[in-house]
Amino acid sequence: MKKIIIRIILAVVILFVVVLIGCWVFLGSIVTKGVNTVGPTVTKTDVRLGSASVSILSGSATLKDLFVGNPEGYTTPSAIKADKIAVSLQPMSIFGDKIVVKSVDVEAPDITVEGGITKNNLTKILDNTQGSADQAEAKKNEPESQKKAPSDKAARKIEVDEFVISGAKVHYSGTLSGNKAITIPIPDIHLKNLGTGPDGITAADLTKQVMNAITAEVLPALAKSAGDVGKEATGLLKDMGGKGSSGVTNVTKGLKSLFGK
Repeated sequence: MKKIIIRIILAVVILFVVVLIGCWVFLGSIVTKGVNTVGPTVTKTDVRLGSASVSILSGSATLKDLFVGNPEGYTTPSAIKADKIAVSLQPMSIFGDKIVVKSVDVEAPDITVEGGITKNNLTKILDNTQGSADQAEAKKNEPESQKKAPSDKAARKIEVDEFVISGAKVHYSGTLSGNKAITIPIPDIHLKNLGTGPDGITAADLTKQVMNAITAEVLPALAKSAGDVGKEATGLLKDMGGKGSSGVTNVTKGLKSLFGK
């Protein structure tokens, strides 16, 4: 009898391990497919994630080889590339209505700017994500009688407590730098409490807020480094201080008048 009990326990343990391994592989493929499916609908560009590994026990995930292409009309190979993204989340939330992500750490991404200060590949992607976010918000506000069965994966609700982009480098070659290729670092980007309300946010709105923050850091840094912007641009940079992503509109307007573009 004792041997039978031991065998049953061993069988249960083995089965549990097999299920965990299966979930690890299965969830990784789901994340990869989700990014590759939803990403292009949000940014209107090519978006590819190489792979994802998810650990249910630790609530951690590692995303590798993220590629965000450029909108139509731009020729540089990519807009954003990140070799590694570390994610920490509440494991059981992936089965609920809102995925709760504790932290996202995008490590040393490469960002390529093509175009002028006010009209370039990044501002175009930001416009695209704004349109996608507006569409998602309009669907959310539809009367119940008009709502269809939930089939849009981009509408899945998300909460991100902390989103960090560290060690980013910006690459540029164009008229602002005399067509000379330059690479500049930008300060770390730190966003907090995204979608912490009961309704969370959609993937489109999350992408919009991240792209807004990236644009707010990249374009003033590029203007400062690439051209003889002078005191007027310095004033714009100071005016933006402390505003984070919310300051991008004012900075863009000021740079537009400065560069005449």
